[in-house]
Amino acid sequence: FRLNDDKTANADLKNRRIIDFLTDFISQNYSHRLSVNELAKSVFLNPDYLGRIFKKQTGFSLTEMIQKVRIENACNMLRNTDKSVSEIAFLCGFEDVKFFYTVFKKRMGILPSDYRKTIKTK
Repeated sequence: FRLNDDKTANADLKNRRIIDFLTDFISQNYSHRLSVNELAKSVFLNPDYLGRIFKKQTGFSLTEMIQKVRIENACNMLRNTDKSVSEIAFLCGFEDVKFFYTVFKKRMGILPSDYRKTIKTK
């Protein structure tokens, strides 16, 4: 039993390191094209397996994490710059402005332009 506990502990530690690496990588490279397949290749894992361990450890799928980081950065830019919403979308790694609006609305409950207006009036 102890051997299985050691193997499980080692696997959990290895998975935690992989998740930490990917989380940092996403945070530093959110403005670039990121795909689950490429992220999985970078840590030498099958994309489906990586997706399962990532979701188990973080509560987010890899795609959700990428979008979360991108939207957090977009909110920061909307608050602190006068760049257009389209420019912010592209700077945050969204290749399609319409998709950016969709993801932003889903995550924040408000459109990016309305978010900016709300922040500016506070």
